[in-house]
Amino acid sequence: MRPILRGHADRLAVLEKECSAAIRETLSGTLPLADLDRLGEAIRAAGKKEIDLSDLAAGMEDAVGGGKVDAGRLGALVEGARDLASLRLRLLGKGEGGGERATHGLVIAAASVARWAAVYPYNPFAVPAVVDTTGHAAPLAEGLVLGEIRAVAEAVALERRCRQLLADGGKTAGDDGAPPWDDWTGEEKALCPPLLLLFDDETLERHGSAHLSRLLHSDLPIKIVLLSRLDPGGRGRGSEVSPDAGLVALAHRGCFTLQSSIAHADHLAHGVAHALAFPGPAFIRIHAPSPLEDGFAPDGAVEQARLAVWSRAFPLFRRDPCAAGEQGRELALEGNPSTGDAWALDRSGRPVTYAHWAVTEKRFAHHFRPLPKDAPKPIPLEEYVEATDSDRQGRTPFILAGEDGKETRLEVSEPIAEASREHLRIWNLLRDLAGLTSDAAAAAHSEEIAALGRRHEEEVAAAREQAKRELTARIQSRLRAFAGVTGPAGDGKGM
Repeated sequence: MRPILRGHADRLAVLEKECSAAIRETLSGTLPLADLDRLGEAIRAAGKKEIDLSDLAAGMEDAVGGGKVDAGRLGALVEGARDLASLRLRLLGKGEGGGERATHGLVIAAASVARWAAVYPYNPFAVPAVVDTTGHAAPLAEGLVLGEIRAVAEAVALERRCRQLLADGGKTAGDDGAPPWDDWTGEEKALCPPLLLLFDDETLERHGSAHLSRLLHSDLPIKIVLLSRLDPGGRGRGSEVSPDAGLVALAHRGCFTLQSSIAHADHLAHGVAHALAFPGPAFIRIHAPSPLEDGFAPDGAVEQARLAVWSRAFPLFRRDPCAAGEQGRELALEGNPSTGDAWALDRSGRPVTYAHWAVTEKRFAHHFRPLPKDAPKPIPLEEYVEATDSDRQGRTPFILAGEDGKETRLEVSEPIAEASREHLRIWNLLRDLAGLTSDAAAAAHSEEIAALGRRHEEEVAAAREQAKRELTARIQSRLRAFAGVTGPAGDGKGM
């Protein structure tokens, strides 16, 4: 963003010089010698050592009657040159208030981050930041972006007006006001700093999902960042809180989508840079495991994140609507191991499954136990998840865990086995969409993604209607309380 702003400042400097040249040409090239007396009178009338050119132009309005000076255009050029200089200085941090313009804004809705970010002085942000504790971070972010667009629109209108003045051959440019966002060029939209909206799994599920689709359907520069722990939830479910969050984002064709990990710094940095530069909305899901909450050694966060990618628990991918990926596809899977295969292999040549990642974290400990000697028909998990329903009946899935030479066969619970199947299905779906399998499979999975998007939108619509009914019921209840009316308040459909 900083190079864009400095490049814009350079363009404003050139435009300012062109306006100044046009002013000089208007004053010196269009006035005959006889009118220099009138110019001198206007200068003396000002009675100042330094004369504002706009005042000088106003003082020569009677020359317009002679058809010699377009005072309106001259005044517009002077005002334009002055405003261009002021805007350029503000961009460079030399105007009123000082400091260069922020490259982006930040709204924090993630509960795990807000707990410390909202407490001074533990909020060392180098950009304007808002910590939301109300549960309305998404509409707050949308309002902030719209406000920023209005501020930048004034600069866009100024630049357009000055260019029109210079190109009109002497005509005065009309002031049509700030142009609507839809009419901005790509270069103009790039001047609006993006806003990062930070969620975690818990907050997104509780407060953000109803607004997620709306933001991703817009063309606003809002970048939704989801810090994910692959949280099993603890609410009676065996999979993550939002296992399809990345797939839901893929269903929005105009949205930049990135799924990356702290274990793959180059992939993460490159993807985030492109997401910030993308002119529309972006969804960025980052695997950020917590040693304390997930149950592993404090120095093992990067290794856990690497294993999550290796085991297909958290595949890396990027979809840029403005650029084609592998084989002309928008979806790219660079950074994943063995993209041509269903499984990545360990050093012993055995498949690494979702369960091989889960067994390394204490929060999943209750899903594993030593395989009993009398376990019915033991079968390796990688074979179990790819078998048909009938073939899985009466079989006991297991994995090998431990160091080489000290490996133990562990029975895998059905929730973890099912999660392994689901993550393998998602991985194969991503491979199809990236063009790594047959076109027929890719077409089928594209429809699956579209269906997922439609289902998500239906859920969002239902959540909105439920929220409206609950709000109406609360309002009616309070009104009845104020009026001293007792009895049932009804279903709230009357409002």
